[in-house]
Amino acid sequence: MNFRKLTITGSISLFLLFSPFVAAAKDLKVGIVDLGFIVQNSEKGKKAKAYMEGETKKEQNIIQNREKDLRALINDLSTKSFLLDEELKKTKGQEAQKKQVELKRYVEDSRTRLQEKQNELMGQILKELTGTIKKYGEEHNFSFIMEKNTPSVYFYDKSLDITSKILDIYNKKHK
Repeated sequence: MNFRKLTITGSISLFLLFSPFVAAAKDLKVGIVDLGFIVQNSEKGKKAKAYMEGETKKEQNIIQNREKDLRALINDLSTKSFLLDEELKKTKGQEAQKKQVELKRYVEDSRTRLQEKQNELMGQILKELTGTIKKYGEEHNFSFIMEKNTPSVYFYDKSLDITSKILDIYNKKHK
């Protein structure tokens, strides 16, 4: 019987001890946002996607034309090689190699340009979204708002920030 009394008393004590934390936790308002969904479904995101598809198509056409020219040069060289003197064969061969190197470089540069442009567009959208999320969080009294797929905090109530307290404790402990 004493064990039961002790268990009940202990449970009540624990409840009373942790009840302020439970009450405080109820005041927390957390929001979750799926940025990928917003980017894919927003008007600006759709415009950015369409723009990037158009730019990619342009680059693909340029690359295909350059490949076509290179294939024609190589084909011309191989079909007429027996008619050409050694010096002309060597010159045409070097020209083909040069065009092949230029094509490879253009493809790499094109990928880099497209990636940079996509990063620029997405960066702009994410910057604007962050501002929107912060404003929404402030207006609707959220404690913090996190990204759905990679939990990053975009807004939080400044009173939740314990950075300076932790810094003080750490500095005192590690003088």
